[in-house]
Formats: sequence, C-alpha cells, structure tokens
Amino acid sequence: MNSILQRTRIRIKRFLWFLILIPVVTGLLSYFLAAQVPTAYTAEAEIMLGNFQDTNFTNETALLQLLESEKYLNDLVNSKMSFLDKITTESKTGKILVISLTGDNKEEAKENLKIVVDSFMGKSNSVYKERVKSLEQQIKNTNDKSFSNEDEAFYKAEKELYELRNSQIYKPVNVETSQTDELKRGIFGFLVGLMLNVFILAIPEILRD
Repeated sequence: MNSILQRTRIRIKRFLWFLILIPVVTGLLSYFLAAQVPTAYTAEAEIMLGNFQDTNFTNETALLQLLESEKYLNDLVNSKMSFLDKITTESKTGKILVISLTGDNKEEAKENLKIVVDSFMGKSNSVYKERVKSLEQQIKNTNDKSFSNEDEAFYKAEKELYELRNSQIYKPVNVETSQTDELKRGIFGFLVGLMLNVFILAIPEILRD
C-alpha cells in the first residue's frame, strides 16, 4: 500500500501541471459550450373552455388535434404564418387548454402567440353569441306560441341559457426563458476533469496488477 502511494506521489509531482490543466480546460470548455447554446423563449397562455358545445372551440380533445392542423390554424388567424408550426398544446383539469409557442426572440414569441390566442377568443366569442341568440329565439318562439311554462323545450332552453359559459382567458400570455446555466456547466466540466485525473493516476497501478 505504501509503495502504491509513493508511486502515485511521484506521478503527481511529475505531471503536476498537466493534472492542473485538465480540469481547468474541461471546465472552461464546458462553460463556453454552454454559453454558445441560444436562449429559448416559451410563450404560454391558458384558456378555460366554455360549454356552448362547439367542437372547434369547446371540445378539448378535438382542439388538441385541431391545433396541430395547419389548415385549422391558418383559418383561425386568417393567414398563413411561418410560426404556426411551432404551436404546441396540452390540456389541464377543468377544461383548460394550454397553448404555447417557443422561439429565439422573446417579443416575437409573445406577440405571435397573442395573435393565435386573440384569434381563437374572437371566433369563440362569435360562436358563443350565436348560441345565446339561438337559445333566446327558442325561448321567444315558445312564449309566442303560448306554450305552458312546463313545456320541456322551454325549460331546456332556459336552463341551457342560464348555465351557458363562454370561454375565457385563464392565464394571459406569459413568456418564460429557457437558458443554460454556464456556471453550473463549468463546474460540472471541472469535476469531470478531476475524475479524469484520478483515472489517469490509477491506470498505471491497474496495469501493474
């Protein structure tokens, strides 16, 4: 055991500068490589879907598929825009639709997602108003025909109108930054260099055995 330690000390003295250089180089390399990774910005918004029974605007399962469709998105914003293929969606408990968009420019990511969200809410609101108008007309027609208040169609329309809920912005567009931590990467690289040093010092003893 003493002979192993003695030989290791001799190797450390002989290759001291090389052993110092390895973790420094690996640390700096990791730091600069991490610094070269571009910052990504993810804009995200949450919409609580209404209950006015429209597949294109209130059915969360259908919307997850529709929002992956280029045609649906183009129709939604009334234009063909290059960023639409970067749109991603997911659903959360409570009929909440999460729409996000990732880009390398913070303001662009925010504005582009806002276009999609505003277009969705605008068209959803139009469909909602049409449903309200339709129900009000049903109720008016029932009254005009002097049907009894116990008439099933009358109560059904009134109940639906009372419970009808429009879609609304649950969380407005917000941008989060995804940035590599250069310092942590640098420290990690330095530790890797130290591990390499241990390996280098141990190889002669392993081969000797």
